Amino acid sequence: MIYKARYIIVCVVLSLLVGIGIAQEAEAPTPIVVDTPVTATIAEGELPRYIVSVPANTLYQIDVVSDDFNPSMVLYDEDDQNIGSNQDKVQGVPDARMFVYPTTDTDYTIQIGSQSGVGDYTISVSIGGVIIEDYVETTLDVEIEPGDSAYIAFPVTQNDIFNIGYTNRDSANLRLSGELYNSNGGAYGKSLNGANITSYAVIAKETENVGLLIKSPADATEPTTATVTFAPVEKISLDDGPQSAVLQGRNALVFALTAEANMVYPVSIAPDAELPESIIVTFVQAGEEVGDTRLNGGAFFANAIFSVTAPESGEFLAILSITGNIDETEFPLTVSAEPMP
Repeated sequence: MIYKARYIIVCVVLSLLVGIGIAQEAEAPTPIVVDTPVTATIAEGELPRYIVSVPANTLYQIDVVSDDFNPSMVLYDEDDQNIGSNQDKVQGVPDARMFVYPTTDTDYTIQIGSQSGVGDYTISVSIGGVIIEDYVETTLDVEIEPGDSAYIAFPVTQNDIFNIGYTNRDSANLRLSGELYNSNGGAYGKSLNGANITSYAVIAKETENVGLLIKSPADATEPTTATVTFAPVEKISLDDGPQSAVLQGRNALVFALTAEANMVYPVSIAPDAELPESIIVTFVQAGEEVGDTRLNGGAFFANAIFSVTAPESGEFLAILSITGNIDETEFPLTVSAEPMP
C-alpha cells in the first residue's frame, strides 16, 4: 500500500509539472514584426501578450486599435517587470499608443487588456516619431492630424536641466496636451496642457532617451502645426569660486558644484541690485530634488547665506528661480559655495 501511495503521488506530481509546462508554453508571448499588423480577438478575462525586439537607440511606436472595445496596453521588460502602461493616442479617444526608445537592445513584452468590452483589435509596431539627436537648443515643427499625436524624443544625461515647450502655430485656441515619457514608455511625471507652453524646466532623472507626446483634442477637425522648442540649461560651476550671473523673468539659473557626501556647504547669494520679493532655491542631486529654500527679498539688502548638505558625492545643483509673475527685469547677483572646514 505504501509503494502504491508513493506511485500515485509521483504520478500526480509529474502530471502537475507537465500541466504547468504546457500552460507556460501556451502563455508564451507571440512575436510581432515591425510594419506587420496583427488582428485578433480578445475574450472576457483574456490578456494576450506579444513580444518585440527593439534595437538600441531606435524609436518604436506601438499601437492597439479597436472598434469594439477600449484597449489598454502594459509593457514588460526582459525580467517581466512592469515598466510602462497605456498612453492614450488622443485626448478622449480610446485607442492605445506607446513609444519606446531604449539605450540598449531590448525585448519588450506587450500585454493587451480591455478597459471595457471585448472584440477584435489590431496591434502594430512601426518606426515612428521625431528624434532630436544632439543635446543642443533645437526648434522644430511637427504636424498633428485630427485624432492623432506627435512624439519628439531626445537624449538626456542624469542631473541635466532642460527646457521643453511648444506653441500651436495654427490655432491659439486649440488646446493641446503633452506628456513626458522615459526610454521604456514609462511616465516621467511631467504634464503640459494648453494651446501654448512656452517653456517648462525638467530635471533629467537618468541618462536615457526622453520623449514628449503631444496630443490634439478629440474634437479637433483640422490639422495643426506645433512648434516644439528644446533647450539645455547651462550649468554655472562653483568649483572655481564665486560666479556672477543675471536672474531674469522666468529663466532659472543653475549653479553646480562637485560635492562630497554629507559635507556642509554654506551658500552665499550677493545681489548687485534690489531683487524680487521672493526667490526659491531648489537643490538637486542624481536627478532628484533633495530640498529647497525660499528667500525673501528683504534678506538681500546685504547677503543671503544659508547652508546645504549634499546627500552623496557627485554633482550638486542649486537652481534659482523667481516665484510669481515677473517681467523681463534683470537681477544681477553673485553666488558662491565653499565646504565648511
